[in-house]
Amino acid sequence: MVCRICLSALVVALALTGCGGGGADGPGVGLLTFAGKAPYTTNLVLSALSGTAFVPRGATCTYYSGPWAPAGCSCDVGTLASGQWTNETTGSSGALELHIVYIGSCTPGETWWRALDVPFLPGTNQITVKLSDGTTQGSTSVTVVRSD
Repeated sequence: MVCRICLSALVVALALTGCGGGGADGPGVGLLTFAGKAPYTTNLVLSALSGTAFVPRGATCTYYSGPWAPAGCSCDVGTLASGQWTNETTGSSGALELHIVYIGSCTPGETWWRALDVPFLPGTNQITVKLSDGTTQGSTSVTVVRSD
């Protein structure tokens, strides 16, 4: 059995990587990798999944240095990005929550995503995560085994 925090920490290792945009030859494909050893085992009925992804087209970051608020960077994922998770075993699905993480001088560095309350049936559950900006797409799957 794996605790909720442990499962989340393992699944956080899911990574969608790549570059936003695409080449002239057609759609780009985000590279997908896993860290750790799958399948993941849990006794949870619901769990959160999270990871990182390529920066989608249309993402922007703005630096604010106003005198009335602390200096900082604010980023927007843009309207072109969409993400979804699907439990292929149960047929349930939902939208990913997307946030842009900046690097250095307020430059979009990666997209952080999460899915809350992903349901698991007893036994093997195949979870697929997809992200697209209309030009670049990435998807990956992870096996989660719910043991009661």
